[in-house]
Amino acid sequence: KEALAEMSNVIIGACIIVGISEFVAYIL
Repeated sequence: KEALAEMSNVIIGACIIVGISEFVAYIL
């Protein structure tokens, strides 16, 4: 369970980073 939770946290973090990057790129 711990490995799965850690994996999901990494995926969520990556999605957030990509979302912010696309948002900033859209503004610029």
